[in-house]
Amino acid sequence: MLQAIATAGLIVECRRWSGWSAFHGLGVLKVRDDWRGEKGRWHWVVAFRHSEFGVVVLDPHQDVPSFQIMPAEVLCMDFQIYEPKGDWFQVEQRIVLEASGLKPCATDLTNES
Repeated sequence: MLQAIATAGLIVECRRWSGWSAFHGLGVLKVRDDWRGEKGRWHWVVAFRHSEFGVVVLDPHQDVPSFQIMPAEVLCMDFQIYEPKGDWFQVEQRIVLEASGLKPCATDLTNES
């Protein structure tokens, strides 16, 4: 994973997980996957800190994001299922991941078009 991120031209630093309160910026985190069935499973997610919603998690196994502070009327995953473990990668943040006045859009998963 470290090489994949570095190949994209981003500066990355390996860190030891010490809790959501110590997480800032942009990162690729190893999270437990036990809630999907088999014990001892894990996978990688992308997370970043947002001024309004706390931590936002983007999971490749989910169609919707997860917010530490859930926005009203937005379909999202429960933040509590994400329990990072071990090492994670702090990624150089070259772009701002939030903009003033932007809100997450409600996703209509029933629309097949």
